[in-house]
Amino acid sequence: MSTPTAAKPLDRETLAGWIQDQRKDFLVVDVRGNSDFAEGHVKGAENIPVDQIEQDAKAFESRLTSPKKLVFHCQLSQGVGAAEGQEVYVLQGGFTGWEEKFGKDALFTEEKKRED
Repeated sequence: MSTPTAAKPLDRETLAGWIQDQRKDFLVVDVRGNSDFAEGHVKGAENIPVDQIEQDAKAFESRLTSPKKLVFHCQLSQGVGAAEGQEVYVLQGGFTGWEEKFGKDALFTEEKKRED
């Protein structure tokens, strides 16, 4: 059994490169609420609000067994706990920083579909 390690910071440019290269060895986990996620999110991110993680940790853990790298973020990404057996990253600047750099680029950011 491996020893849990602290999350590592991950800069926006590295994550953007992973997305652009269409790598399959990572998963972005957006822990913001559903309404914030619906307004815009990192392309391909899975929305698992932090309160759901706290309520059912086992179900959360079972959803995250495939990718080797997990990238967590909330609005500002101030920190995250440790993990076992996977590389865990925290997106520096959170979604706020991501949106500042890549918010208008559909390659990297998905936005809420506007109804006319």
